[in-house]
Amino acid sequence: MAAAWRDLMKARLALVFIAGILVWALPRPESIDPRAWRLLAIFVATLTGIIAKPLPMGAIALTGIAATLLTRTLTITEALSAFSNVTLWLVIFAFFFADGFIKTGLGERIAYRLVSWFGRSTLGLGYSLVATDLVLAPATPSNTARAAGVVFPILQSISRTAFGTDPAKGRQTMAFLVLAVYQGTVITSAMFITSMVANPLVVQLAAAQNVAITWTGWAVAALVPGLVSLIVIPLVVYAVCPPGIVRTPDAPVMAKASLESLGPMTRGEK
Repeated sequence: MAAAWRDLMKARLALVFIAGILVWALPRPESIDPRAWRLLAIFVATLTGIIAKPLPMGAIALTGIAATLLTRTLTITEALSAFSNVTLWLVIFAFFFADGFIKTGLGERIAYRLVSWFGRSTLGLGYSLVATDLVLAPATPSNTARAAGVVFPILQSISRTAFGTDPAKGRQTMAFLVLAVYQGTVITSAMFITSMVANPLVVQLAAAQNVAITWTGWAVAALVPGLVSLIVIPLVVYAVCPPGIVRTPDAPVMAKASLESLGPMTRGEK
């Protein structure tokens, strides 16, 4: 098994080199600078590495930077210039916070608390899950981490006890909740610079046009339309995709039991 895994990783690593070498060896159009063509080859190889994953993503990225320096495609100042970008570091720190939310269980605790307060009905349960996503959004620049890492596991846990024994009604209810959470995640991803990894690119594009966007300015501008959308969307989904179960009295009970099993807040959560 270990030998087969090593062979697979070697094959993936070879694929990365082949992709880069093929682009490097292709005839370069005369209008394109040689450095730009070499950079394209390194970029293709790096992207192939991120997809194939012969090494962790961080190692692939650093190898790509090293390749630009070894081939003299970029100077060390050019290669490392992005590391002085304030917005980039803001997103990196947000990723650290996001990892903390998940690993310490704080995100899970917040979700269960909201469900225990508002989860007596299916609509209230939908709002509590959307609210969980909103609370986590400013410090979690990955909607996948928020939805798949925190919200959906809790939703699955609740579904086992709160949706009765009728499979058809359970599926209808899950369809409503999943759709409501998905639409809510799309909204919260646009409410903060650090709620989605693509948002800092918007800030950089605006800066290129001499338009300065701060974290606070973005959040204030998105606050009203974002909150209005988060209030309206579950109602719209409720009308378009009505749940099979309207009342969920077991959900708060299950959430409170889960909170008790988590115990008091740990040092890591605080």
